[in-house]
Amino acid sequence: MMTHELNRLPPVVLLISLSLVAGCGVLSPVQESLQPFKHSLTSQVNKARDAISPPLEAQFFNRVYSQCAHYRVGQHSLGALLTQDKVFYQLMRKLYQGVFSSDTYIAKLLKRYPAADGNVPAVGCVIDQMNACLSGNCILPSADTKSFITPMKTDTDTVKTPQH
Repeated sequence: MMTHELNRLPPVVLLISLSLVAGCGVLSPVQESLQPFKHSLTSQVNKARDAISPPLEAQFFNRVYSQCAHYRVGQHSLGALLTQDKVFYQLMRKLYQGVFSSDTYIAKLLKRYPAADGNVPAVGCVIDQMNACLSGNCILPSADTKSFITPMKTDTDTVKTPQH
C-alpha cells in the first residue's frame, strides 16, 4: 500500500507544480473577471466612507476647538489657527484622516509653527480629542457645544509646509 501511495505522489506533485507555473496565466482571466466586482466593492466602500466621514470630521474639529482653542501653537492660539489658517486646518485633517501619524503631524507643526515648548500642550490636547473621537466619544456634551466652527473650504491634496 505504501508503494501505491508513492507511485501516486509524483503525478500529484507534478500537477501542483504545473498549476503553480501556469497559475499566472490561469489566474489572470479569473482576476480580470473579478475586476468589476472589486471596483464596485471599492466604490461602495469609498461612498460609505465619504458619507460618514464629514460629520465625524466636523465633530472632531468642533471637539478640538471647544477643548483646545486656548492653547498656543507657535505665536498663535490654536483656535485662531483652526478657523483662519488653511495650512493648519489641512494638517489637522491629514492627522484625523490617518494620512499623517502623530509623529509626522508634530514634526510638520513644529516646522511651520516653531515654539519653545514644542507645541506639546496643544498637540497633546489635539491627540486627546482625536483619541476620544476614535473611541466613539466624539460628540460634545451640550454645555460644550457653544463654540462650533465652520469647516474651511480647502484643496485637500495641496497641503504644503514651507521649505526652509
